[in-house]
Amino acid sequence: MAAWRAISDPNAHTPETADFLTETAEQLVATGADRTETLRVIRNAHTIWHHTRDDDPETAHELAPRLLGLLEGGHPRRTADVITWSTAFSHAT
Repeated sequence: MAAWRAISDPNAHTPETADFLTETAEQLVATGADRTETLRVIRNAHTIWHHTRDDDPETAHELAPRLLGLLEGGHPRRTADVITWSTAFSHAT
């Protein structure tokens, strides 16, 4: 439920929320939690990360490897999004 509130409230689209959702997804994966809920949190983490990259690109860059680890194997469009942005960011800095 907290994951849904985080994504549905535009005021919660912050770097801290992106980190929280990423960490939550990592914990769900590590504990073998319900796949449907885990996938929802991973998708939400990506959505908030997408907002974060515009507002705080440094934090988005730091979160990108963790997010990629969560997206591997089941989210080709989101994975490509993170890789493309991260590559462009790395070349720009």
